[in-house]
Amino acid sequence: MPRFQLSIIYALIWTLLSCQKESEAYFSEPGLSELPNIIFILADDLGYGDLGCYGHPYAKTPNLDRLAQSGIRLHRFYASAVTCSPSRAAFLTGVHPAKLPKYPAYNGLEGQIALTEILNAVGYRTAHFGKWHIGLDESPGTYGIETINTAPQRKEGKGDNPNITRANAPNLNTEDFL
Repeated sequence: MPRFQLSIIYALIWTLLSCQKESEAYFSEPGLSELPNIIFILADDLGYGDLGCYGHPYAKTPNLDRLAQSGIRLHRFYASAVTCSPSRAAFLTGVHPAKLPKYPAYNGLEGQIALTEILNAVGYRTAHFGKWHIGLDESPGTYGIETINTAPQRKEGKGDNPNITRANAPNLNTEDFL
C-alpha cells in the first residue's frame, strides 16, 4: 500500500479516536450516545446553491435544512470526479479515482480500505441506501457496511461488462447505459 494512502488512513483513524477522547465530557451527559452520529448524503447533480439552507430562492428542502441547522455545513467541498462511481470510490477511500486500475462501478474499490470499514471497526453502525455503483457485491458486510439497501443500477443488458478498464474502455454513447 502506498505511503501516502497509509498516511490518509492513519489520519482518519487518529481524527476519529481523538474526537472520541476529547468529547468524553460531552458524552458523559445523560441521554447522549457514545459516538457522534455521522450522516453523509451524496446526491448526484446537486449543486451548492440547490438547497434552501444554502440560499436557493424557491426550492423547498425543509428536512435537509433541519439536518444542516443541527449539523456541520461544508462550504468548500468538491467531488473528485464528474461521474458518480469514481466520486463514490474517492469519498470512501481517500484515493483519487484515476489510481484505481478498473472502473469502480463494476469492479469496486480494488482492495482499498474504505472509510466505512474504519468506522465499523471503531464501533459505528454503517448503512448505505440508494444508488450503489461501487462494485457488483451488494451484500451486507461489503466495505464494512452492515445494512445495504440499493436502488437498481442500470437496465439489464446495457453496460454490464465487468471487464472494462480505462485502457480498453470503448467509446460508448450515453444511450448505451440507459
